[in-house]
Amino acid sequence: MPEARFITVENIRLAWYERNPEKKKTIFFIHGNSSASRIWQPQLESAALSSWRLVALDLPAHGLSDPFSDYSLPSLGRLLATAIKTLSLDNPYVVAGLSLGTNVLAEMMDHDISPAGLALIGSCVIGGACTMDLVFRPGIDIHAAFTDEVSMDELIAYWQTGGMGDAGGEKFKLFAEDYYAVKDNFRSRMFATVQAGQLSDEIALLQKNRLPVLIIFGKEDGVSNIDYLDNAGISLWQNKVFKLPDAGHFANIDQPEDSSRLLEQYVTAVFK
Repeated sequence: MPEARFITVENIRLAWYERNPEKKKTIFFIHGNSSASRIWQPQLESAALSSWRLVALDLPAHGLSDPFSDYSLPSLGRLLATAIKTLSLDNPYVVAGLSLGTNVLAEMMDHDISPAGLALIGSCVIGGACTMDLVFRPGIDIHAAFTDEVSMDELIAYWQTGGMGDAGGEKFKLFAEDYYAVKDNFRSRMFATVQAGQLSDEIALLQKNRLPVLIIFGKEDGVSNIDYLDNAGISLWQNKVFKLPDAGHFANIDQPEDSSRLLEQYVTAVFK
């Protein structure tokens, strides 16, 4: 990963990482729950994406970013919208989100930002008819995503539930390091706000974006219902939801070349 840099927003420091700083048009990357920016490393190092400035941010209480006072999704959206608007340097940009990062991305649309495009990977966006019962696969155990004290065995079970591959591999090792580095009881505090209904109609917010949205799922995703956005009323790029074979919830690391290739094609189209 590049060296961390920091931006102060609402009195907290957010860490961010940059590739190709000489480029102007930017792709911003928002990671998911209990992860960190380095989950986007395949994209940051992708030759297919080398024509653009690439910026990945650590969410509050994740990676090298400071804790925050409010972990509700609307507040995270407001915080990231401010950071991205500043870091864009008034140049065109696309925002890509992964898992919970897709919720944050959608919540950003309630603020004064104008991205050229949006990309959702392993989407969990909620709103309207897309309730949690529809968004997530029935009967799955994902308590590790919302609990602060989680054993390694429980984390391995969560990883495997998501169809994310061998828990003995390097991908899981890095994920586990980031997971256990999360600060400030983020998981339980964030989930408490969701249970209290402190979130927007994220589907409606995505519909506000006039440009087609790139949506990617892994076919082996054991967390999200990969069909729930097929007819959700979101404008879809190429009129389809992409479902990558041999990929789980984190399709960007399971199929990095295919994910980066789709993102390259999408940003080329929307930056015209």
